[in-house]
Amino acid sequence: MEESKVEIRKIEASDLEFVTHILIKSWNSVEVVSKGKIHDASKLKGFIAIVDNKPCGLTTFDINKKECELVTLDSILEGHGAGFALVREVIEHAKSQNCRRLWTVTTNDNAHAQEFYKKLGFRYVTTYPNAVSHS
Repeated sequence: MEESKVEIRKIEASDLEFVTHILIKSWNSVEVVSKGKIHDASKLKGFIAIVDNKPCGLTTFDINKKECELVTLDSILEGHGAGFALVREVIEHAKSQNCRRLWTVTTNDNAHAQEFYKKLGFRYVTTYPNAVSHS
């Protein structure tokens, strides 16, 4: 069986319904908190993964002062490489914007995410005790 090709494209205004649906399904809100900052992820720039002409993944990011925060990453279709392709696209975009750093936040207990990001070249930097409670 031939593996489906993952296509990546920028989020467009016409994608708002899909973006909102995925964010609410994954995060229970379009608002996402990281390190004390509230993001309306439905208004952030980002990319959508497409497999067989259907959207199957989403990532949003925020660039501020030459630092790029990967705010959300959601894949509906596991095992097709959509998550990897989305993060690689954010990495390339951050480079094209001359960002000094690309970073993301996850919880201590999310070993799957930690391993995923490690495979993409991210490194563990620090732990913020009780960060979820504070947020």
